[in-house]
Amino acid sequence: MQPGTQINSNPVTEKINVVTVEGEVDVFNAPSVSNYVVELIEKGYFYIIINLDGVKYIDSIGLSKLIELRKILAEKKGALSLVCCNPKILKLFYLTNLVDLFVIHHTEDVAINKFLGAY
Repeated sequence: MQPGTQINSNPVTEKINVVTVEGEVDVFNAPSVSNYVVELIEKGYFYIIINLDGVKYIDSIGLSKLIELRKILAEKKGALSLVCCNPKILKLFYLTNLVDLFVIHHTEDVAINKFLGAY
């Protein structure tokens, strides 16, 4: 992972975890972000919220890793939600039509409350 990129997690319940990513999610560190989330899934967190508000750049590898994580969670009857208010990052989701694939919230609280009602 490149210097300056940080990943942190905050368990909300035994099944819900919020992962905050800051920096860049690109070819160099997208695998680290993905591996971090996969480890959480292996621990039983099947409802993952990834907060991208601190992300300054995401490339096609970063997007593909998010798609893979969504698929892994769907296979486990879980779900992936994103939190993003950064217009530059949101624009990328719209341009790639991924806004139709992902549930994107403007705040962690809204994302958490949606998951709390899911199980």
